[in-house]
Amino acid sequence: MKKSEDININDFFSFISLAIGRTLKRIRKSQGLTAGQFGKLVNLSQQQMPRYECGSNRINVCLLLLLLDKIDITIDEFNLLLIEEINIASIEKYIDLNKVLSTSVFNKVNNDSSPTSSSPILFG
Repeated sequence: MKKSEDININDFFSFISLAIGRTLKRIRKSQGLTAGQFGKLVNLSQQQMPRYECGSNRINVCLLLLLLDKIDITIDEFNLLLIEEINIASIEKYIDLNKVLSTSVFNKVNNDSSPTSSSPILFG
Protein backbone atom coordinates (compact mmCIF):
# COMPACT_ATOMS: atom_id res chain seq x y z
CA MET A 1 0.00 0.00 0.00
CA LYS A 2 1.26 3.48 -0.81
CA LYS A 3 2.08 5.93 1.96
CA SER A 4 -0.74 8.31 0.92
CA GLU A 5 -3.28 5.51 1.38
CA ASP A 6 -1.89 4.77 4.85
CA ILE A 7 -2.46 8.40 5.77
CA ASN A 8 -6.06 8.22 4.57
CA ILE A 9 -6.75 5.16 6.71
CA ASN A 10 -5.18 6.90 9.71
CA ASP A 11 -7.27 9.99 9.03
CA PHE A 12 -10.37 7.81 8.89
CA PHE A 13 -9.51 6.16 12.24
CA SER A 14 -8.90 9.60 13.76
CA PHE A 15 -12.26 10.80 12.46
CA ILE A 16 -14.06 7.79 13.94
CA SER A 17 -12.19 8.15 17.26
CA LEU A 18 -13.29 11.76 17.46
CA ALA A 19 -16.91 10.80 16.70
CA ILE A 20 -16.82 8.14 19.43
CA GLY A 21 -15.33 10.66 21.86
CA ARG A 22 -17.95 13.29 21.05
CA THR A 23 -20.68 10.70 21.51
CA LEU A 24 -19.27 9.72 24.91
CA LYS A 25 -19.12 13.38 25.90
CA ARG A 26 -22.74 13.87 24.88
CA ILE A 27 -23.79 10.86 26.96
CA ARG A 28 -21.70 12.04 29.92
CA LYS A 29 -23.22 15.51 29.87
CA SER A 30 -26.75 14.12 29.54
CA GLN A 31 -26.13 12.15 32.73
CA GLY A 32 -24.80 15.23 34.54
CA LEU A 33 -21.32 13.82 35.08
CA THR A 34 -17.96 15.56 34.91
CA ALA A 35 -15.22 13.96 32.82
CA GLY A 36 -13.50 12.93 36.05
CA GLN A 37 -16.63 11.28 37.44
CA PHE A 38 -17.24 9.53 34.13
CA GLY A 39 -13.69 8.19 34.02
CA LYS A 40 -13.80 6.99 37.62
CA LEU A 41 -16.61 4.60 36.67
CA VAL A 42 -13.95 2.50 34.92
CA ASN A 43 -10.89 3.53 36.98
CA LEU A 44 -9.54 6.11 34.53
CA SER A 45 -7.58 9.13 35.66
CA GLN A 46 -9.30 12.51 35.60
CA GLN A 47 -7.17 13.51 32.59
CA GLN A 48 -7.80 10.42 30.46
CA MET A 49 -11.51 10.84 29.73
CA PRO A 50 -11.09 14.25 28.03
CA ARG A 51 -8.38 12.69 25.82
CA TYR A 52 -10.90 10.12 24.61
CA GLU A 53 -13.61 12.76 24.21
CA CYS A 54 -11.47 14.99 21.99
CA GLY A 55 -10.16 12.06 19.95
CA SER A 56 -6.50 12.52 20.88
CA ASN A 57 -6.50 9.00 22.35
CA ARG A 58 -8.44 6.06 20.95
CA ILE A 59 -10.61 4.15 23.39
CA ASN A 60 -10.38 0.38 23.06
CA VAL A 61 -13.49 -1.71 22.55
CA CYS A 62 -13.30 -3.49 25.92
CA LEU A 63 -13.11 -0.20 27.81
CA LEU A 64 -15.93 1.28 25.73
CA LEU A 65 -18.18 -1.70 26.45
CA LEU A 66 -17.36 -1.58 30.16
CA LEU A 67 -18.12 2.14 30.31
CA LEU A 68 -21.42 1.70 28.47
CA ASP A 69 -22.37 -1.10 30.86
CA LYS A 70 -21.64 1.13 33.89
CA ILE A 71 -24.01 3.81 32.60
CA ASP A 72 -26.71 1.39 31.38
CA ILE A 73 -26.36 2.23 27.69
CA THR A 74 -26.63 -0.68 25.28
CA ILE A 75 -24.30 -0.97 22.32
CA ASP A 76 -27.35 -0.48 20.07
CA GLU A 77 -28.22 2.78 21.83
CA PHE A 78 -24.61 3.91 21.59
CA ASN A 79 -24.49 3.06 17.89
CA LEU A 80 -27.60 5.15 17.22
CA LEU A 81 -26.01 8.10 19.00
CA LEU A 82 -22.74 7.53 17.15
CA ILE A 83 -24.54 7.45 13.80
CA GLU A 84 -26.13 10.78 14.67
CA GLU A 85 -22.66 12.15 15.42
CA ILE A 86 -21.19 10.96 12.15
CA ASN A 87 -22.31 12.94 9.17
CA ILE A 88 -21.90 10.69 6.15
CA ALA A 89 -21.24 13.67 3.90
CA SER A 90 -18.37 14.66 6.20
CA ILE A 91 -16.84 11.22 5.86
CA GLU A 92 -17.08 11.40 2.08
CA LYS A 93 -15.38 14.81 2.10
CA TYR A 94 -12.86 13.66 4.64
CA ILE A 95 -11.77 10.49 2.86
CA ASP A 96 -12.57 8.66 -0.32
CA LEU A 97 -13.21 5.44 1.57
CA ASN A 98 -14.17 3.38 -1.46
CA LYS A 99 -10.87 4.16 -3.15
CA VAL A 100 -8.84 3.26 -0.09
CA LEU A 101 -10.74 0.05 0.55
CA SER A 102 -10.70 -1.10 -3.06
CA THR A 103 -6.96 -0.40 -3.29
CA SER A 104 -6.38 -2.28 -0.03
CA VAL A 105 -8.36 -5.29 -1.25
CA PHE A 106 -6.62 -5.19 -4.64
CA ASN A 107 -3.20 -5.13 -2.97
CA LYS A 108 -4.13 -7.96 -0.60
CA VAL A 109 -5.44 -10.13 -3.46
CA ASN A 110 -2.32 -9.47 -5.53
CA ASN A 111 -0.01 -10.22 -2.60
CA ASP A 112 -1.89 -13.37 -1.57
CA SER A 113 -2.49 -14.95 -4.97
CA SER A 114 0.94 -15.54 -6.45
CA PRO A 115 1.34 -18.76 -8.51
CA THR A 116 3.69 -20.20 -5.89
CA SER A 117 1.29 -19.57 -3.04
CA SER A 118 0.81 -22.60 -0.82
CA SER A 119 -2.50 -21.40 0.60
CA PRO A 120 -5.42 -23.79 0.07
CA ILE A 121 -8.17 -22.91 -2.35
CA LEU A 122 -11.41 -22.25 -0.55
CA PHE A 123 -14.84 -22.80 -2.07
CA GLY A 124 -13.74 -24.85 -5.04
